Amino acid sequence: MIAGFNLLPIYPLDGGKVLQATMSYFFPYRLCITFTLLSGMGLSACLLACAFILPESGVWIHLAGIALFLLFSNIMAWRQKNFQYIRFLLSRAGNRTPTAGRRRKRSVQGDLTLKGAVKQLYKETVHEWEVRDRHGRVLGCVSEQLLLDACVNKGLHHLKVKELLPKSGWGRSIHTPKRIGHTYHRKSF
Repeated sequence: MIAGFNLLPIYPLDGGKVLQATMSYFFPYRLCITFTLLSGMGLSACLLACAFILPESGVWIHLAGIALFLLFSNIMAWRQKNFQYIRFLLSRAGNRTPTAGRRRKRSVQGDLTLKGAVKQLYKETVHEWEVRDRHGRVLGCVSEQLLLDACVNKGLHHLKVKELLPKSGWGRSIHTPKRIGHTYHRKSF
């Protein structure tokens, strides 16, 4: 029973981690984090309600205690979801030779900010960004490493993707501010 309970799709449990890992093959990682935590909170609240509704008299105190613990764990993980995502971005930005994983070519508008582009990253996937103008014409391609380097390492998340294109009439040279600290705010991504 304990092993079966551990496979419930509530995030701190193994079933929740399996759900998040499975979803990350089909959806961007940031969306997976959000969905997993919201569904974990909902299922924890359902378990808490079951602890009061199912018994004919009284309360199943053990189920209520576990449900409260799971609900509290999901709320705390929700408050730290941006840190989890930034840790994911930092690990991707630090990987200089992204050869492992699937390859995915993404088509994005040139006016999309780097912050918006990195929100579309999939886990265990190497991305190449095909930059298009408003009329759908291809302006060029940007590698994942260049995008992550500019956004995460240099802190230029406000730039547009088209500004990363080499020597294009659309872009400008990327300059690094004189002083870049490695301070990441919860709301920046």
